Amino acid sequence: KENLSVVNEALNEIFIAEEDYEALRTSIDDFDNFDQIFLAQKVEKHELLEFRRIAAYIYKRNKRWAQSVQLSKEDRMYK
Repeated sequence: KENLSVVNEALNEIFIAEEDYEALRTSIDDFDNFDQIFLAQKVEKHELLEFRRIAAYIYKRNKRWAQSVQLSKEDRMYK
């Protein structure tokens, strides 16, 4: 499998449009060649909680701790 940014970003867009957060999460874990911060910014305001959790996860993976924690606090998803 190739890890092409254009393909990854297109697939991620499809998963968001179809509200398939499980496929999006799998795609993010398996293929990391895409604009991660842009994707996080795109889904951090999504109406579905799971997409906002994905945004927090992406921020955490990119060591943007403050943004990750802030999203988790807003959704009361902290432990």
